[in-house]
Amino acid sequence: MAQDDEIRQEDAEYLEAEALPSSDNAEDVKAEEMKTAGTGGEQPQEAGHIDTDGGIPVPDKENMEAVGITYDSDSSSSPVISSIGKGERAEAIVEMAKSLGIYVHRDPQLLNELKRLEEGEEVPKELFVIIATILSFSYLLQGQTPDVYTRADGTKAVNAKV
Repeated sequence: MAQDDEIRQEDAEYLEAEALPSSDNAEDVKAEEMKTAGTGGEQPQEAGHIDTDGGIPVPDKENMEAVGITYDSDSSSSPVISSIGKGERAEAIVEMAKSLGIYVHRDPQLLNELKRLEEGEEVPKELFVIIATILSFSYLLQGQTPDVYTRADGTKAVNAKV
């Protein structure tokens, strides 16, 4: 695998990976959206879609897409796209996340928004709420909680370690 295609472990402080069927043709994407409208994301059984994850088809390796997101509150105020991949690279992103115990989130609409960005680009403000929710959930699953945080009412709270 070429060096620029390798997924570095340093990029994996947090990976929010999405693995979904892809299409480079806008009409195919629209047709896929129409097929799944009102069905909770379930699609008819097709070649490469032999399994589902919460009603979302798990694509074959060739059609898999993934986006990795990192967030370091010490160096950035926004989450950053750390990796984008299709096929084998997408599989590597997802496998790295799983091997590190990082939550893998599947969301077709979010993937479509994130894959428009470039690696190293900050996540747009319009996606902050959903990304913050996913990041918070991922950190919670990993047993990570902030020492100090701000409540919704603006007051500071200290997380007492027991």
